[in-house]
Amino acid sequence: MIDGSQHVFFSEDADGATFSANGDYSAALTRFSLRPAATDSYFIDLITVCIKDDDSDYNLYGNLPALTNGVKLAIERVDGSTIETLGYLMDGLAIKKTDDWCAITEPIPLNDSAGATKATTIFLKFEKPFVLRGDKGQQLSFILNDDLSGLDSHTFVGRLHKQLVF
Repeated sequence: MIDGSQHVFFSEDADGATFSANGDYSAALTRFSLRPAATDSYFIDLITVCIKDDDSDYNLYGNLPALTNGVKLAIERVDGSTIETLGYLMDGLAIKKTDDWCAITEPIPLNDSAGATKATTIFLKFEKPFVLRGDKGQQLSFILNDDLSGLDSHTFVGRLHKQLVF
């Protein structure tokens, strides 16, 4: 049985609680993930990234200097405390500045009345939904390893359909 579509925030270590990705992650890799329960599969067809920061610039990441390591998107398998990367989406591209999203999609700036960009929304649409299987321990992760604490807000949301695994 497949449920209707729902929008779910990626959360830190797939904990379902920590959604805001605007901290200092420069000391260690930090994952914001979607992971289905062992009895579920997720069919994901859209991911939305929102970067909110005053006077955002496409040559920066929000209003931060270009990132050192960048944001990566990976499909991973979790087995206890071990995380294995199965593959990177976006051809392994590390997003280091807002303009880098243009390699895969067209970011949409949200401007104030004076024309300054206050936020940027990025839509990653997949023609064919890909499947994450909970019974295989799979998760989809945005991997961060930079200081993003200067951003006003930074979130990742997935549109998915959930199916029970039989």
